[in-house]
Parts: sequence; C-alpha cells; structure tokens
Amino acid sequence: MMRRSRRLLAAIAIVIALAGCDNVSGSGNSPSTSTGAPLAANSVQVTVGPMSVCDSQNDYPNEPCTSVTVCLPGTTTCQTVSDILVDTGSFGLRLFSSVLSLPNVTPASGTGECSYFGSMTTWGPVTNLDVTIAQETTTQSIPVQLIDPTFENQYDSSGNGVSGGDVCGSGSVAATPSSQELNGILGIGQAVTDGQYYYDCSGGSCTQVYPQEVENPVAEMPVDNNGVVLSLPGIGSQGAPSVTGTLTLGIGTQSDNTPGSVTVYQAESSDSIGTTFNGTSYTGFLDSGTNDYAVPGTWSTCSGWFCPSSTQTATLGITSASGQTGSYQIQIADANTLFATNNAAFNNLGAPNSEDDLGLPFFFGRTVYVGISGRSTSIGSGPFWAF
Repeated sequence: MMRRSRRLLAAIAIVIALAGCDNVSGSGNSPSTSTGAPLAANSVQVTVGPMSVCDSQNDYPNEPCTSVTVCLPGTTTCQTVSDILVDTGSFGLRLFSSVLSLPNVTPASGTGECSYFGSMTTWGPVTNLDVTIAQETTTQSIPVQLIDPTFENQYDSSGNGVSGGDVCGSGSVAATPSSQELNGILGIGQAVTDGQYYYDCSGGSCTQVYPQEVENPVAEMPVDNNGVVLSLPGIGSQGAPSVTGTLTLGIGTQSDNTPGSVTVYQAESSDSIGTTFNGTSYTGFLDSGTNDYAVPGTWSTCSGWFCPSSTQTATLGITSASGQTGSYQIQIADANTLFATNNAAFNNLGAPNSEDDLGLPFFFGRTVYVGISGRSTSIGSGPFWAF
C-alpha cells in the first residue's frame, strides 16, 4: 500500500465538461458517476476508490480524485482530464504532459518548475491555460505546471537526475501517471500562488528565476473565488470500497456553499494552525492530499503505517491564530487489518509524523471549508479552515 503526502513544501518563506467546448479526444477518463441529484454549476464530483488511473492498482488508499477541463487560452480547443487528485494542502494545477492531447500545449523550452511535496517532486514546464472546474472557468488563462521529467533533458524517463541536469536536487521526480496513480494534482489550498523554484530553461541548461507562479485556479474564478468546500460522507471503522463526495467552489457565494454552524480556525501565514496531540503541542494543517492521519503517535508500525494491537483513540486539539479552540477524538486502527478488507477508503488509517498532518481520514463525515488567503467570505477572511 502506498503512503502519500501531498502537502506542498514552500520553497520561499511566504507563502465537467465545458459547455460549448470542442473537447480534444485523448487521455481524459470519466470518474464513476453518482445516482444522486444533479450537481450545481459550481460543484464537481469527488471519488475515493479505484478508477482508471487513481488507485488503479487498489494500493493507494484514501485518494480523492476529480476531473478538470483545460483549454488553449481564449479558444474552444479543450480537453477534460480525469483522475486529478484533490489536494487542499497545495496550490495550483499540475498535469502530466503525457495525458494531454491539446495541440502545441507543451513548450519546447521556457520556464521550468520544481514543486516539492512531502512524498514526491514534480518537474516540468509552465504554460498558460484556461481552467474549468465543474462549470466555472477562470476569468483569464493561468500558469499551469506540466509534469514532464524529460523537459530540457533534466531527468530520464524514470524521473532520475541525469548528467548536467537534476535541477530539483537529489532524489527522483514524478515520472508517469501510472507510477503515481494520478493524472495530475489540483491544489486548492489557502494560498493564491505556490511559491516554488522556477528556472529559465533552453538548450538543456536551466537557470533559477522567479517568474509568474503557478496559481490556484479557484482564485481566478469569476464569482466563487474565495475558497472551496470539500464534503465527504462518513464511513464505518472497516472502511468502504469507494466513496463519492463533492467539491464546491466558493464560500457563502451561492446557496450550496453557505456555511451553517461551523467553527472557523484562522490559519497562520504559513497555512498552519496550532494543534495538540494527546496533550503535547505541535503544528498542524488539514490536507486532503495526505492519505492518513500523519501524527506524532508512538504506536507500533508496519511498513510505515501504524499497526496497534487494538484500535487507539487520541485527542486532537486545534487552536486557531485568532484563539478559537476545539477538541476532537480520532481513531487509529491496525493498517494490516484495514488493508485486508480490500477497501479503498478508511477513516482511521495513520502513520508517524513530527507534526499533525490531518489527512483525508479527518475529512470523512465532515464538510470542510477552505478559505483562500486575503479573500472575504461570509464567515470571515482567509486563510482558514472551518467545519
């Protein structure tokens, strides 16, 4: 089983179909459909469970995926790409260039970007595209990273640095959709831009620069641009084979994204909040792109996961930058027992970590509001989490 963290590690201390679109045939694959009521124009389905690319080998638990449409700027030449990880812990859209069939979309040279995540690095060129989520399209084309380890001959086909390359440093970068079990990452966290390392590349040589950064596409939506709402149903202690939820754009801008009674946890400038885990203070954050409770527990482990002899209950405290506090009980079960069910979604999967990374298990049974930094909402200005 794969353990994945998709929290974007800041390199700088600051922090579905499209109506009227001529879709280009190619790599887009439709997620499983819901039999419920039709979604609103600002909502898109999110699926946790085996799909054509996401969790395709049934070894990537708790992977929430959706579809995004991209178009050549100002045109109706578009493509819908499925199996995109929904990640509240990063910022910006990143697509494997190999899944795109849009003409002339991959630059031969130009700006390259290294994006550092907790469990992988993405490398590739940056290009401008119009982006549609649900039925809403950005007001202008925005910078998008195309994941391509072979861009400017910096890495081989397996994502390993080659002679004269390796601008992202030691280790490997994401190589293919099949190896990562996703077609891309939709970063919809609290920042507007990603603050990563950029390079001016030509002729196989790259020099570090700081051009326009890859941008959170939600921030460029015409109306619903102040945050997102991720809603997933609750599941039992043994997990579920698949789960269907929704990602809704905007907070307090439409009838379907107006919060009821929620607690707002204002984030620090580094998109983190104060937490306690069983009484000890840490730094924490909510990250749908991490597939477990990555927490400072001391239980026994197996292959990197927590495997206590019996299910453990821990007390999680949250303190916002504005002083709001809350206390929550989470459970950590034996990962081997969970995986033996052959299910794909778990609300009690955990792994050791030095801080409180509240991954997808925390989202099950909750509606979580993610407020974008500097944007006003009906429950306050971002950055915040609310639930």
